[in-house]
Amino acid sequence: MISPFARRPLFFTLPISLVLALCVLISYSVPDAQAKGPAVKYMERVARELVKAGRLSSRSAFYKSILRYADTRHIGTYSLGIYLPNLKNGRRKAYYDGVRRFVARYFATQSRKYHVSKVVIGSTERKSGRSVLVDSKIHLASGTKYKVVWKLRKSGSGYQIQDARVLGFWLTPFLRSAFVNYVKKHGGNVEKLIVALKR
Repeated sequence: MISPFARRPLFFTLPISLVLALCVLISYSVPDAQAKGPAVKYMERVARELVKAGRLSSRSAFYKSILRYADTRHIGTYSLGIYLPNLKNGRRKAYYDGVRRFVARYFATQSRKYHVSKVVIGSTERKSGRSVLVDSKIHLASGTKYKVVWKLRKSGSGYQIQDARVLGFWLTPFLRSAFVNYVKKHGGNVEKLIVALKR
């Protein structure tokens, strides 16, 4: 496991499935455009932008992409779990920005460690309640292949990414477990989490 805060007190470590999924985003090889649905085309646009950020291992580039494409309000709200009521109204903006900065920093750190040779995005999309699911097949440089399912929600004329399923597991519960455990260890103080996220 790899600590997201090198040379700092341990915040939490992420399971390998989550690490691989994060690095999938920064290593996309996007196929030529075909007659596909809007959610599939959306994922291809996200991929093209993130692959540029991955080549640079740039926090700021990842941050801009996350701000634009990820539903960090949903992800952050879900991830606080039982401690959501402890988040003061005046600190909500700082918390959600901290979530974006944490993920951007982690993407940038891991961009050199995992290499995806090819990603094939499925040509179809399907409904799941209010969400839209898009399949993709991941090809690692090692020869390993696995499936990642992206969960999107409609947002204006486009979409936002809410979650991803790797090896049968959704990833936001991992983040929720990490955030909740961190806040629990600090006596329910969400402010401590906000500070840690923005380091």
